[in-house]
Amino acid sequence: MSEIPSRLFKYFPPERIDGLLNQELAFSPLSAFNDPFEGKPEITGLSDASYFKKEMLKNFGPVIEEKYLELPQQDRARISLEVFSAMMWGLAHNELDSNADKYLPLVDELARTFPEHLNKQIGVLCLCEVPDSLLMWAHYARSHSGFIVEYDAEHSFFDCKRGEKDEFNHLRRVLYRSARPSAKLMEMEGPEFFLVKSDHWLYEHEWRILRPLSEAARTLENNDGIVHLFNYPGEIVRRVILGARASPRTAEAIREVLSANPEYKSVQLQQAFPDPSHFLLRFRAV
Repeated sequence: MSEIPSRLFKYFPPERIDGLLNQELAFSPLSAFNDPFEGKPEITGLSDASYFKKEMLKNFGPVIEEKYLELPQQDRARISLEVFSAMMWGLAHNELDSNADKYLPLVDELARTFPEHLNKQIGVLCLCEVPDSLLMWAHYARSHSGFIVEYDAEHSFFDCKRGEKDEFNHLRRVLYRSARPSAKLMEMEGPEFFLVKSDHWLYEHEWRILRPLSEAARTLENNDGIVHLFNYPGEIVRRVILGARASPRTAEAIREVLSANPEYKSVQLQQAFPDPSHFLLRFRAV
């Protein structure tokens, strides 16, 4: 992740000026995204039978010793801990082997519903490497009538990792693949749920941050469900770019937000316009 860009962008429709005003960013569950494959790798089960058996018996030793010590003293005088343990281990192995066909289907079904449970807990913030994607402007900035915000990706807001193995609170590059991830749940890595997309979406040049939805500063309810909002420091905003079709009303509203907030005093305000000769967008100060 040493290749994190120094700046990243987010595309907004014109009605999302309130996020700029309130210094809030929405982290959304993957079910709210426009790609139905988000967060849904093919899970073929929890694990193979041997792994399942190993996990079930992982902490069985201390339990056996605890049960042995609960036996009446006269019983413990007739049988040693070693013999009692051997008997219990044998019974446990036989039980798991003879009833695996009952246990494994249930466990596998729980594994397949795992993404649904994960979806209720984790929110995602999506950012883009480029400010001049014609498709991104069309799809996420209401056909070029909205705006984009440029953020300082080197700010500590984008790197609040709580340890080397922390999957949350820091920027992660989205991985684009032609094949959908497919494996047993215990063989999958965390990024395969949140960071792998079809290469059809390669044009998005996307980076993401994951955060627990329970940590949101506040929530709102709209027609699409519950929106989880997280506060950000105004100093992470470096530039706001109006779309080529942004209305004068949108431009004026954004100008007022920037001028009223001291934390936005160094933010540049620009507007996109079509290059006269090529399929390119150019930017100029307004």
